[in-house]
Amino acid sequence: MRRGPRWYNPVYGAACGLLVLSIGLPMPWFFVGVTVALITFGLLIRIYRERTGIVLGTGNPRPRGIYPWLVAVLGIGAGASYLDGHHGFPLGVPIVAVAVGVACWVLSRRYDAALFALLEGDGDPDTDGARAGGREGAGEARP
Repeated sequence: MRRGPRWYNPVYGAACGLLVLSIGLPMPWFFVGVTVALITFGLLIRIYRERTGIVLGTGNPRPRGIYPWLVAVLGIGAGASYLDGHHGFPLGVPIVAVAVGVACWVLSRRYDAALFALLEGDGDPDTDGARAGGREGAGEARP
């Protein structure tokens, strides 16, 4: 099992930040930012699969506890960016985007650590990256 490249998580965080930033921008910058972010996500998925051999969401075990945090960060960030950019505080848009980018970078690192622990039989699939006391997911993991 190979780990993903070191730059993967920061680039993922930057793409999340760009996506959130784009929501607060006027047209046509909205479309430019969203397009670049989506292309980046597509390339990252491809690189992740090539480097690790893991296709996310296809029956491999998943550290489920991280998903709600990621959705919350992106959802709240997108809403704040939209409100700031279109209803009063445009300087708040880059602040929100940077905060979301950093949060997604950290969550992505935690996701990877938890996923590889699950695949190596060291973790609990119901945790968000923390070790589980006594339970092992080795029986369910497929490398």
